[in-house]
Amino acid sequence: MLLIPFLVVGCILARRSKRQAWRKFVAPRLSEDLVSKKKAYLFWISYALLMLAFVCFILALARPYKGESKSFDKIKSRNIMIMMDVSKSMLCQDVSPDRLTAAKSLSLQLLESFPNDHVGVIAFAGSSHIIAPLTIDHAAVHDSLSQLDSDSVAIDGSNLSEAAIKGVEALKATGQRANALVIFSDGTESDEGIDKVARTAEASGVQIFCVGAGTPAGGIIPSEEDPSGKHRNQEGQVVHTKLEAQVLRQLAESTSGIYTSINSSPDKTIAAALNKMEQFEQDGRERVIPNELYMWFLAPGAFILLLSCLVRAKWRLPKSAVPALAALMLCVPESSYGGEWWDEAKAKFIERPAREQQGYKKLQKEEFEDALADLRRARSLSSGQKHAELSQAIGEIQFRLGNYPQAAREYSSSLLSEKADTQQKAYYNIGNSLYQQQWSQLKVAEEQSLEDYLIKAVEETDPENIPPLELKDLDTLEKGFTNALAKYNDSLSIRPEDEATLNNKKLTEQNIRDIKNARKQLTQTGGDGGQQKDEQQKDEQQKDDQQKDDQQKDDQQKDDQQKDDQQKDDQQKDDQQKDDQQKDDQQKDDQQKDDQQKDDQQKDDQQKDDQQKDDQQKDDQQEPSTNSEQSKDGRKPPQERPLTPEELAKQLDPNLSKEERARELLELHSDLQKPPGKNYRSWRRRPKIDW
Repeated sequence: MLLIPFLVVGCILARRSKRQAWRKFVAPRLSEDLVSKKKAYLFWISYALLMLAFVCFILALARPYKGESKSFDKIKSRNIMIMMDVSKSMLCQDVSPDRLTAAKSLSLQLLESFPNDHVGVIAFAGSSHIIAPLTIDHAAVHDSLSQLDSDSVAIDGSNLSEAAIKGVEALKATGQRANALVIFSDGTESDEGIDKVARTAEASGVQIFCVGAGTPAGGIIPSEEDPSGKHRNQEGQVVHTKLEAQVLRQLAESTSGIYTSINSSPDKTIAAALNKMEQFEQDGRERVIPNELYMWFLAPGAFILLLSCLVRAKWRLPKSAVPALAALMLCVPESSYGGEWWDEAKAKFIERPAREQQGYKKLQKEEFEDALADLRRARSLSSGQKHAELSQAIGEIQFRLGNYPQAAREYSSSLLSEKADTQQKAYYNIGNSLYQQQWSQLKVAEEQSLEDYLIKAVEETDPENIPPLELKDLDTLEKGFTNALAKYNDSLSIRPEDEATLNNKKLTEQNIRDIKNARKQLTQTGGDGGQQKDEQQKDEQQKDDQQKDDQQKDDQQKDDQQKDDQQKDDQQKDDQQKDDQQKDDQQKDDQQKDDQQKDDQQKDDQQKDDQQKDDQQKDDQQEPSTNSEQSKDGRKPPQERPLTPEELAKQLDPNLSKEERARELLELHSDLQKPPGKNYRSWRRRPKIDW
């Protein structure tokens, strides 16, 4: 915008310079004859228009907008709830690296396989918590799965049924039928709530897929708290865990799901089963679209530029004008949302009528599939009354194709219309769909009454022509016809005299009476065939229960045997360790005893040596006197009796010290004598006697 004043000043200076250039070559008196002058006002009008177009283009390049709008991508999706067992037993390493890590890795692979599906996460152990609700934001789900560990749930244990009920209720709250609950667990020995889970899931249209984490052999649970590295129970015994697949298999089979082991490529099996499930159309990721206004400046700017060229060329379009406009349009920045208003207008006023017309033509030709596609596209571009009318047409196609539940849902969409006539037709068509949904299951002949047909079907008197039924099937039929009757009554509340609705209402009431009469008659007669069938079912149920009990007993015996073997192995290991410890202690004690004996022996030898030395000294002191006495008469002196301690004490000098008295007592009390041959003093060389 700041360039405009400079452009105007530059234009004025350029025109003055141009006039002065002609004056240099042509004399002033000849300029009027030789130089043709254009009208100045046309130039300045053209130049002003050019500047105005320039301003419009600058504003368009700035991409102004006013407000924002939100839209959602339409995607085909399912609801998948991942239920992860995070109990302590999932830390067992019988599966590499451990059960929990392997299950988390598999769930992340499953998450990548379904990028458009709504996925949620439930963690459970002794209790359960929804970690991530159903969402299309897979990055958040990925983070939630990656952070799961054995401390994600405060209460330890394995309450499988409570967690499954919570998952089924979360899926049921979506209001959709394409719901799957994928359970990763090592199972449980028994759970009384599994039957309730199966009934709730079946009633809610939830399929349960179970992946068993672990092996039948199992292993111990590692623990960082115990010094031995093994998890122990309250009695101090090492806990041994294994895969309990019976409950998981029962839960999957009762809901038309599948069970697989984590060791048998479960990702492909689960993905294939989920791909077979029905998808529904719903809102995907949210988009924020700015309401841009650049087209309001671009279009006038292009028109003003063209007008400027025409004024300057005296209303003749120059050859350079078209390339200039094309180049200018290319300079406009591309915007993924800038043409939204044009796309909506084109779809609403061009595409929708064309699709609608093609759909109705194909419907008349009974090209139902193509007509369904065209009418659905036209309805997606419609709203209000037109949306209701197209829903009626789509419902009619579904009705003709025999998709009665889907037809009832399509007709229900047209109830949003504000016109009473459209609502009356919707109620009438919904009633017809519900009626045909029940009647299409029966093969009643034209001349046969419904009451007679139902009695024969329950008693199984003609199984070749009449498919067998049970008494509970009569309740389902009565409920379906009752719902249809309610819709007919709603239709008559708007148009009470509608003949077609009155006829269908009477026919429906008659069918309900026939069902009640058939049930009453079967109940009064005891329903021989039905009774036999019930007894047969009871027998089969008892056999199944017996087989299940036997299987559980066998499994229990195997488990007890494995536990006993494990306890024996642990006991043997403990005994071996105790024996080794005792041997080590015994060796240490023997070594200490040997060392002690050696020390005592050395002390005894030392004492003996000291005693011998003392005796030797005494003998040396007594030897002279003894030799002198013996030398007098050549005979040994008479041996005296040993003195008592009292006598010895009297002979001692009272003036002696304690040490001297003790030494004297030892010398007097000692009666040991040295062998004569060892008195070396008696062999001293005597002096030579001169005779």
